[in-house]
Amino acid sequence: MGYRQAIQIIYFMVCIPSAIPTTEDRVVDFLKTKQEPKSNIFKRVWLWIYYAPVVGITLLLMYIKFSLRKP
Repeated sequence: MGYRQAIQIIYFMVCIPSAIPTTEDRVVDFLKTKQEPKSNIFKRVWLWIYYAPVVGITLLLMYIKFSLRKP
């Protein structure tokens, strides 16, 4: 896994979730309604479903890559 691939993975990990409404929107919604919209719970669950495998697989690939490099 080269540097470009790692940068691409980080880029996608940052940019895909940024399509989800930002914390500012959540704060504004919270101030308007005095309670968090229920959709945010689903967004959090979706983020966990999205992030957990991506982070896990990335760390696993890096571990395999570096462990094979050692003699």
